[in-house]
Amino acid sequence: MLALPTLQNLSHLQEMSYHHGNLRDALIMAAENLLETRGAFELSLRGTAQLAGVSHNAPYRHFKSKSALIDELLQKTLRDLAERILAAPLLYPVSLTMQVQHVGRWLMQMAWRSPKRAHLLFSYQNHDEIAPPLAAAFEVARQNLALILGESHELRSDAPVDTLAFQLMANWRGLALTHTSRLHQTQISSEENMFEMADSFAENILKSFMH
Repeated sequence: MLALPTLQNLSHLQEMSYHHGNLRDALIMAAENLLETRGAFELSLRGTAQLAGVSHNAPYRHFKSKSALIDELLQKTLRDLAERILAAPLLYPVSLTMQVQHVGRWLMQMAWRSPKRAHLLFSYQNHDEIAPPLAAAFEVARQNLALILGESHELRSDAPVDTLAFQLMANWRGLALTHTSRLHQTQISSEENMFEMADSFAENILKSFMH
């Protein structure tokens, strides 16, 4: 069983209180909570400021609009993803499959525990205003994934690492959206079930090119 660190519990509102010099982080944390509890449509800079315990004008020091706040929230998630991909070989140095499964499980955990954030993230093509920067951030994550695939000695030298990275990201995205869109509810019964499906995707995609 892969050991997966838990996501931050967004219900701990006391941890969101503003401290000097930490306004940006406090606003992002508050926005994450509002996104999950009220949805993207009702998320606002004023509501974010209220939850963070600051004046209603304070968010404008860092974010010119609601879209800019959501953009930063989602890009933060993608930066975390990119870093987790690069850390996977250190966590599971003897198994490429486990490295890739670790990344997939992190994404599935987010989809299960923060479904509205995950849905907004993985349906980014539908949000024209924030699509370009998110597409770029997704590309960084995909390139990091291709990098660890390419550096592994477990894959054959002819393995198309860029294609494999794209396939892995596409499968994870599809599984996450299946859950966050509330499709096929009887097929995805638990977080562990999502882990098992993501593990299977990774294993099947990689096995044809393993030594």
